[in-house]
Amino acid sequence: MRKQNFDDSPFCTRYIKSYVSSPFFMKLFLKSKKNMNYDYIFITSSQLWEQGFYIGSFLNYLGFEPKCKKGLLIVEHSIKTNKISYNENHYIESRRLFTLMGFDNTLMLNPHKIDYSIKEHPKKNIVKFAIVGYWLKNQEQLYLAIDNLIYASIENFKILIIGSYKHIPEKYQKYVEFYGHLSFKDMYDVLNTCNFLLPMLDAHEPTHFRYINDAVSGTLQLSFGFLLPMCVNDVYAINYRLNDSNAVIYNGKNLYKALKQAIKMSNEDYSNMQNSLKSLQEYIYKTSLDNLNNSIYFNNNCDFKTSGDI
Repeated sequence: MRKQNFDDSPFCTRYIKSYVSSPFFMKLFLKSKKNMNYDYIFITSSQLWEQGFYIGSFLNYLGFEPKCKKGLLIVEHSIKTNKISYNENHYIESRRLFTLMGFDNTLMLNPHKIDYSIKEHPKKNIVKFAIVGYWLKNQEQLYLAIDNLIYASIENFKILIIGSYKHIPEKYQKYVEFYGHLSFKDMYDVLNTCNFLLPMLDAHEPTHFRYINDAVSGTLQLSFGFLLPMCVNDVYAINYRLNDSNAVIYNGKNLYKALKQAIKMSNEDYSNMQNSLKSLQEYIYKTSLDNLNNSIYFNNNCDFKTSGDI
């Protein structure tokens, strides 16, 4: 893993042997003949993102395809954007490339289970919504929704922001708690106090459109992992298999109505929504395992040859 990922301890809830490496040493390691001891090399992101050094295809950066007994497995996070420029079609054809939601006729592989003591999340007097991200998307819509809640005399809520965003206008500080950048363990502790998640995806913002049917918001993964329903725009909900039974769906810029519905929801309706979300989570997890098993079976029983050097 990259050092930044390692320092945040993504495997804090289970023991997985992990090592820190720079891209340079990753390249040396993946050239080693010792990799022939392994059946597969699994690249969990097809893109290398090393700010100021290299942003692009990890395999293009390597300049070669790592060799092991049975070849590569790859997760692509933006299939429509990258499959041509990253020369990934032959991995799709050989069932070696996955996306988190099976976008663009790829196999779905969605790891989201967290070995963590997840608490029940009954709605209390103060309903808590969490926003998780490197930056705060869609700020104006969030502040407008808070204004409308206050105008409607609804003040029993908190917005918890986890990420690098720091500036909260003074008039909203009573309703917003800012946690800054957290390790995975600390983030999990905060999420375990919440009731809903806000991905803050805007149906009218072009920079968000890739989350419609090309990429998956990390908030969805946390929603599955903690069984926390999302308040999400309908444009994005459909391709995430979300509906009114497992999420609070709104259209346009009506985030206020979604927050109001969530705050007013009875504990019984909230529990039913969590149960419906759990059913979807279990379906996606089982389908993902089946897809991985089928990929391994297919590649163990065919003579498909990858292209070699890239």
